[in-house]
Amino acid sequence: MFSFVDNDAEKVFGIGLSRTGTTSLNQALVMLGLKSFHWAFRPESRILRLEDAYSCDAMTDINAAFAFEALARIFPKAKFIYTTRPLDDWEKSIARHYGAPTPNHLKQRMRRTPVTDGPVAGPLKHALLYQAIHHALYTGHASWKDAYMAHENAVKTYFGDSPRLMELDIFERKHGWKELCAFLEKPVPEAPYPSASWDANGQA
Repeated sequence: MFSFVDNDAEKVFGIGLSRTGTTSLNQALVMLGLKSFHWAFRPESRILRLEDAYSCDAMTDINAAFAFEALARIFPKAKFIYTTRPLDDWEKSIARHYGAPTPNHLKQRMRRTPVTDGPVAGPLKHALLYQAIHHALYTGHASWKDAYMAHENAVKTYFGDSPRLMELDIFERKHGWKELCAFLEKPVPEAPYPSASWDANGQA
């Protein structure tokens, strides 16, 4: 069965790192009526890939953060939401999330994790794409803070003052519906902005 590809679609991509409110953003986008994917493709239970962006209105989490430059080129009308968090607070949260005080601890654990380029029946950490994403964003850096700053610099250098990018901070600046809906040109829902969390065990 054939379908047509629309690269002019007005997609939305959440490109913040883990533990910056990406799960909450995904839920917010769903509440705004968008078909939004977050981290894993269901029901196949595999990590979202670049081409999955064609099958949805929005994508959030480090799958999109990892490939934001490619997504920006593929979808020239897409909008990007960079979720942020105060650095010290984020460092503590990400270390707990991965059970690793430094990116190197995560790197060493991943080196001992068998991987496959075929279907993943067990935890998604066995997928080769998991390795690629985490090395590009995290384990290639000496500290969690270095990883955060490297990604932030990459995002801000690429987009500059482009109107395609907004920064969303639900932690310190208490951003929410007002800022998000103004950026996406959507009406503000009556329900509160969602507050969700996802840990390394997949628990909300």
